[in-house]
Amino acid sequence: MYHGNIPTLRQDLDLSLYHEDGEELILMVDRKKIADKPVIISKDFLTFLLFLDNNFTFDELKDYFKKEFQIENIDNLLGQLYELDELGYLNSEKFYEKYVQEVHNYENLLYRPMIAANLSYPSEPQDFLLFIDELFKKDNVNFNSKMLDGIIVPHLDLSLKNYSHKIYASGYNTIKETNPDLVIVFGTSHFVSSDNFMLTKKNYSTPLGEIETDIDFLNDLINELNSEITIDEMAHRYEHSIEYPAVILKYLFEGKSKILPILVGSFNNSLINNTSPMLDNKIKYFIETLKRTIAKSNKKIIYIASVDFSHIGEKFGDDFDAKEKLDECKIEDKKSINHLLNLDYEGFFKQNSEHKNKWNICGLNPIYSMLATMDAKQGYFLDYAQWYEEETKSAVTIASLGFSK
Repeated sequence: MYHGNIPTLRQDLDLSLYHEDGEELILMVDRKKIADKPVIISKDFLTFLLFLDNNFTFDELKDYFKKEFQIENIDNLLGQLYELDELGYLNSEKFYEKYVQEVHNYENLLYRPMIAANLSYPSEPQDFLLFIDELFKKDNVNFNSKMLDGIIVPHLDLSLKNYSHKIYASGYNTIKETNPDLVIVFGTSHFVSSDNFMLTKKNYSTPLGEIETDIDFLNDLINELNSEITIDEMAHRYEHSIEYPAVILKYLFEGKSKILPILVGSFNNSLINNTSPMLDNKIKYFIETLKRTIAKSNKKIIYIASVDFSHIGEKFGDDFDAKEKLDECKIEDKKSINHLLNLDYEGFFKQNSEHKNKWNICGLNPIYSMLATMDAKQGYFLDYAQWYEEETKSAVTIASLGFSK
């Protein structure tokens, strides 16, 4: 029996439909890997779990089922609940104990472990090489330069080969022969926003070994910022938006290049007030200091914004089927892309802040940050796609754009 309110289902889990013997079930996966293993539950039990957000006590829940459904015994439901709790799927003391231990263990690591391996891409080196070789064969864009200075590329799941691979390949192919000293990666922070910009001192692990974070450059940046910087290791721990570039860059440059992973958090004040992020002193200070550190470094630097564009449909809180809006969404995406190709990152931000980013462009802030930092002189359209998920009636749009200085 639970004391106080019965714990609720965690909100940071991946839920997907799973078919078995003609029955639709729910597969629950914890990408943070705090829960011991993936589990499969019925759709009815998921409904019950979501119902628990009403903050029932044990006695209130028993009374509710007795009154509403004339069910006297709910021991079976509670038994399943206890099992999920033991595994780490509920917001309970057991979960927080597991989380605290996870934080402690992670702090003692010198590297950030892969979280998407064997879910989005293979973890074994040979299997990964076959996987990534096939990805690059999907590039069907007639663009000859392999020496661009910056790219906007997706972080849509690498397992969605028919949608994402050609967009990935068209972008990463344009930096293939650059041999940079440093790649600065601006990634979307989906889960944590402890600051506008969150950095890490850890290397990123990949199937081909670790790709190094440029600690010397990072220390120079820290010195330039006079401690006005946030190192948030746990923000990086569970975020895939920089993991995908890390594994691809390790393959492309064979470990000869280092990275500066920057997770970009909320620009909420700028979005709400429909003002330029550069009017926010903290954002302006970081970007200008980053540019100054780059100028002093004399390094060959490539810039990446690892982002997706629009997110629409029921999965993302909309009350409509994304299929009905795909054409309209494409028009809006084209407006955004045109701003970026014209190097008008202020216009790009303004266009989307005017309607409070109603198309849920998760790359809004990283794209702005990258272009404000790199001072590009020319933009190039490479490729665009829309991924529609029938089960959730939702869609994500992705694009690859290239930039030269």
